[in-house]
Amino acid sequence: GYTPINPKREKEPIMRLYKDERGRLTLEFIRFLAHIKPKYFVMENVLQITEGQLKQALINEFKWAGYENIYFNVIRCEKYGLPSRRTRMFISNFPIQEYFEKYEREKKCVWDAIKDLPIPYFPHEIDNHFYVEVSKKLQKRIVKTPIGKSALGFKIGKKTYWTYERLDPFKISPTVRGTAKFIHPFENRILTVREHARLMSYPDYHIFLGGTNAQYNQVGESVPPLIAYKIARLLKKIIKGEVKHG
Repeated sequence: GYTPINPKREKEPIMRLYKDERGRLTLEFIRFLAHIKPKYFVMENVLQITEGQLKQALINEFKWAGYENIYFNVIRCEKYGLPSRRTRMFISNFPIQEYFEKYEREKKCVWDAIKDLPIPYFPHEIDNHFYVEVSKKLQKRIVKTPIGKSALGFKIGKKTYWTYERLDPFKISPTVRGTAKFIHPFENRILTVREHARLMSYPDYHIFLGGTNAQYNQVGESVPPLIAYKIARLLKKIIKGEVKHG
């Protein structure tokens, strides 16, 4: 499961769980666990889900649902084959992080993920791989943006946030987000939805629907299929008795 939590909505971390309407979805997830009582579960979230008193509160809530042993697995997805950086918390009742550290290490770069895609200007048969126009002003900035730098920055309070970074083809991409976009390493254009999806390990047969921004958001707000698959494969081994835990 995945439950959204906004670390900026409430000053007190504990209130993100009990007061924020999005954060309360975590409690709904736990309520479903108490009702359905699955033997195993996994819940993905951002690292801030365990800030302050949140971690102990979650332990108490899971205990109420009938789960005594809870694992807070910090997974840096780029260490296990994802070509983009993504550090997330996977809360479960079986160990994931320890197993991944031993058996699942592999690395891929941006170019490994997108090099075989056709140029999106010309006809092809790949879904969600279409050229996305930007304003003339932004296009001029894109042309001048070198690898590793960003074409656009904006301030929120005292902090500057950068977007439209030109990716280094032979490095791991920064975190794919729903609101941020990247510039192609060699072409003066932003990455297509499909290229973003490749950086998140989506197979090309997975089609994203809705408007362009909605498609980018679906990619950036999701759990990478590669990581979900590796966790599922681990769970299968546990169920079959090939991996011991507890």
